[in-house]
Amino acid sequence: MDSQFKFIQHARDARRQLSELLALVIALSFAVNLLSSAVFDLWGITGALVSGIAIIALCAAYFYFTRSRGRKYFLEIGATFAVSAEDRAKIIRMPGYAFGKSFANIAHAVFEENEALKSQWVNGDFVTYEHIKGISWKSAPGPGVRLAREIAEYIVIHMLGTHLTDYFANSELDRSRVHNYERKELPHVLLSNRVLDLISRDVEDRPGFGPAEQGGWRLVYGGPGKRLYSHFRLSLPKGSSVTREASGDLLIDSPAILLRISTDFQGYGAAVPFDYCRYLLKSDPLSVKNYQVKFTISAEVKDAIFRRRSLWAYYGWVESFIEKIRNDVDYAEFFRRTNWEASELIIEAIEQMRKANNDKEEKEAT
Repeated sequence: MDSQFKFIQHARDARRQLSELLALVIALSFAVNLLSSAVFDLWGITGALVSGIAIIALCAAYFYFTRSRGRKYFLEIGATFAVSAEDRAKIIRMPGYAFGKSFANIAHAVFEENEALKSQWVNGDFVTYEHIKGISWKSAPGPGVRLAREIAEYIVIHMLGTHLTDYFANSELDRSRVHNYERKELPHVLLSNRVLDLISRDVEDRPGFGPAEQGGWRLVYGGPGKRLYSHFRLSLPKGSSVTREASGDLLIDSPAILLRISTDFQGYGAAVPFDYCRYLLKSDPLSVKNYQVKFTISAEVKDAIFRRRSLWAYYGWVESFIEKIRNDVDYAEFFRRTNWEASELIIEAIEQMRKANNDKEEKEAT
């Protein structure tokens, strides 16, 4: 794992350093006792008192800094999805880019099952503009903005659910200290995300599906239009709560970690290399619109994790989940990791070679 994601370990290391500080304080106390009488004789009682208070304040500030360092983590990333400029109902799968592929699959499944949501997406732009006397400015967001945000949030929640299930299933931790939050236990989270509510709804209540299976996360496609069903489950350490704040952020408050996930979509465009659109999306770059979704993930380590060493193992999923989000969702990281700039050079070289061969063949033919 990349060291930048090991914020829990960094906080633990910082806490361990406190014992070294205490040992240092004990050693210094002997020296202070020796110097105190000399300071009193030199400066008098007022000078000694002021000096003592100043030293205590400096030590307290250092102690606080050492204790809190590394306990908070903040990550802001941008995701993108592609839409046909000629047909808004056509969301284009983005090869190699996990978020882009998932967004297209989920959107098409939602459109197939719910015509009302599809109509909200298709009718009108994400952002509407008012034009008065030749001046144009952004007005209220279109009805598709909320749906795009819900699809994007669903992708991250689904990734979190599968990640949690895999983490605890592949460990030897005490399962009695882990609680599986099911759909019925989190109605406030589900009802505020129509996509999550639709996809996790029992298949017995939806046309085009066979009998529901029992157990963890799974994807089931039913009907000719590939409607999507996925069982909802979040496996978290006992004592955790999952709530939605007034801002719309998803908050996971556990005994040792506070995790906040924010999803923001305003209908703004994203810059995707033209050659990626041309050769991988197999589309004219001008016929594809890429939109940007912004995710903000923040995590804070609580004091309880320092008091109870047994808690550490139950929160190892936090760092690996954040790293997974960055790798699978951040489109800038995707193009960096795939070394797209070098790929563009190779593509350009191949195009030049192909063009030269075609010219040569044309000359030979004449």
